[in-house]
Amino acid sequence: MTTYDLYGSRTLTPSDLCAGLAETLGLAFEERESYYRGVYHHARDPAGEEFEVQPNDVPGDDGGTEPMEDRFAAYTVLLYVNAAGRGDEIRALLDRVPGLEFLRRDTVV
Repeated sequence: MTTYDLYGSRTLTPSDLCAGLAETLGLAFEERESYYRGVYHHARDPAGEEFEVQPNDVPGDDGGTEPMEDRFAAYTVLLYVNAAGRGDEIRALLDRVPGLEFLRRDTVV
């Protein structure tokens, strides 16, 4: 079973969140850029789980920006977590990061 979790912050910047995750999970984030996602940060832990931090505002088709997650538009920064089998364990660790809120979980069996 693989869990796909979404977290958000109304107060942290992407850099602040990456620093908090580096401290809590021991991750090293790499900055990446995508034409449809803009600048985001990616890390993979030794178990192969992936973590992506990005602003919720992404480049839009009209040259402006639009929310990546409409339902969570009030959150300025998002964290996507692909946790292959350790979703609950990782969630417990992420609950310790100040300013980070759990938003959604999707599970694939």
